[in-house]
Amino acid sequence: PITTVIIPIFSTTATLPTRFTSSTHIFFINTSPPTSPSAPHASPTRHFSRNRKLKGAHAGVIKLVREAEPAVASKLKLSSTATATAAGKSAPLTASPREAFPRYVRVNLLKTSVAKAARQLQSSAAGSDSITVNPYIKELLHLPPRTNLHGHALVKKGDVFMQDLSSCLPVAALAPPPGATVVDACAAPGNKTTMLAARVGSGGRVVAFERSSVRAEALRTTIRKAGAADIIATVEEDFTESSPQDERWHDATMVLCDPSCSGTGDAERSHPSQL
Repeated sequence: PITTVIIPIFSTTATLPTRFTSSTHIFFINTSPPTSPSAPHASPTRHFSRNRKLKGAHAGVIKLVREAEPAVASKLKLSSTATATAAGKSAPLTASPREAFPRYVRVNLLKTSVAKAARQLQSSAAGSDSITVNPYIKELLHLPPRTNLHGHALVKKGDVFMQDLSSCLPVAALAPPPGATVVDACAAPGNKTTMLAARVGSGGRVVAFERSSVRAEALRTTIRKAGAADIIATVEEDFTESSPQDERWHDATMVLCDPSCSGTGDAERSHPSQL
């Protein structure tokens, strides 16, 4: 039976597929804060252009986001006001001085250890004191902002992945134990998928769904780079049309579903203290 589902939502009106019952543990993760320039904490360079013609496979999703923007912006504004009031303030939260996010780096535990990777990254991060481990995600390192790792040997070998905190959170929330069988319902390009593989280990299994053949090939490339080919089985099908009784994944006890991709559309990256 499916026991845990991670579902990003755009609004409180989101509904669950009928296959999920009341006994299922649901984590709702709002991964898409308002992207309108007038919305709280938003960046004018990160909103959807209203004049952009909707086309391609994601046209429907973009249309939904555009339509939901006013309601989500209003909800977040009310939430900010309530938070400020609870903290003893009389005004809504305002932007803090511009700060820079760390360079987040996920260590691929299938190939190396956190300690070893940190040592090897010291020269890029201007010393070991500037590298810290995320307090909630054991394999996620924080390097100084704007640390340039493009072309770094560890990245090329797949020992580490430049993966944002927001992208790691769904896997951390799911917390699959070693040896588990997990389904990734929207797998490409594969960062969360390979993180799942590292969490379940060689005794576990990850079934990675990707309905697009182009994205499925990108997923396979990431899997090979991570050294996870023996753990991850790529299924080039639409997860919403799959059967829970299919023998290829009938023993799965967890599902990660992040259709909007939590690593995109995130809040203003220059104000980390507000997240």
